[in-house]
Amino acid sequence: MLRLFYKLPVFFSRNLFLLVCCCLPLALEAQSPNATTADALLDKGAYREALDAYKTLLKKKTTPQLKYKYAYCCYKLGMTEEAIHYFQISDSKQTKRYYYLAELYVDDYQFDAAIEAYHKYLESLTETNPERLEIQDKIRRSRTALELLSRVEDISIIDSISVDKHDFLSYYHLSSDLGNFERDSISLRSRAVDRIFYMTQRRDRLYFSNENKGNLDLFYSYKLLSGWSEALPLSEQINSEANENYPFLMPDGITIYFASDGKNSIGGYDIFVSRYIPSENRYFPPENVGMPFNSPYDDYMLVIDEVNKVGWFASERNRKNNQVTIYLFVLNDAKKILNSVDSTRIRDAAKIKNFRLASELSPFAFRAKIKSSPDEGKGEQLSSEKQEPENSN
Repeated sequence: MLRLFYKLPVFFSRNLFLLVCCCLPLALEAQSPNATTADALLDKGAYREALDAYKTLLKKKTTPQLKYKYAYCCYKLGMTEEAIHYFQISDSKQTKRYYYLAELYVDDYQFDAAIEAYHKYLESLTETNPERLEIQDKIRRSRTALELLSRVEDISIIDSISVDKHDFLSYYHLSSDLGNFERDSISLRSRAVDRIFYMTQRRDRLYFSNENKGNLDLFYSYKLLSGWSEALPLSEQINSEANENYPFLMPDGITIYFASDGKNSIGGYDIFVSRYIPSENRYFPPENVGMPFNSPYDDYMLVIDEVNKVGWFASERNRKNNQVTIYLFVLNDAKKILNSVDSTRIRDAAKIKNFRLASELSPFAFRAKIKSSPDEGKGEQLSSEKQEPENSN
């Protein structure tokens, strides 16, 4: 009897150990996310939490459906490379993946791959699906972007900074010879949009954007002895069925830069240039100024200072809420196309992800550096971009 008493603790210890071994996996499984939990997070837009849940599930079991949902979370969170990889190996029955892949390829400047993916998605749509027009427009814009990618201008960047969009013009340190700008906002289709006023350096002409038939057009007015002339649409060669905004007239009185989101834009606002023909009282057809000034996102307000050899433009390519990136660059004497057999280098230059940092600055350019603004502290200096020093040879 005494021997049995001594064996009891051993008996209970062994059984307790077996009980723990059996229950621990069940407890851990109860704590780990399941597909229902992950799907619920996805449905309510909690993409970061859903991403973590799907990542845990993929470690246990990889299915095309889980890969698709994980890829979609990456897409919504801006994880471009990860999203592309998982969409490529995800559920082929999910034809929407071709749309997301195309959007991601555009974001990565792989426009040829984007065109192919858009076409695959287009094939899945019925002939009566109204989405077909949108996809066809995206294909056309991607083709334009692919053409522009073949002639990216090689520019040197002096400075760049992310600032509040409502205050972006205060970071343009213009000389008095360039005139001046004012900005306000108007309601267009139930949303507030910029309206830009540009006064020439002689203060005798005013160029501005305003609502016209539901869109923004460019207008001009001349100063008279008794005030200002009636505002007139700038030109039918410039104003289109889309939006035109952000005008800047060069001191020659002939060359005008502006932004448009029309059919020759690669996405959102693109910067265009046109020139007035006095003998014919008309403008040349506007030309897209190309990359790196334009991107698949909104780019606008290009200002050129030929005397001091610098220029400014604004871009929303970094996609920060209510912020815009201002770039100050060295003006080339003549357009210089970046020549390289490295497609990645070309894409990075077009994105302004990798660029030549200007090494020698004129006194004006040094004073114009954006981060030396008296409003310094309102903006955020970009640090994620890889900057290469300009080769002086």
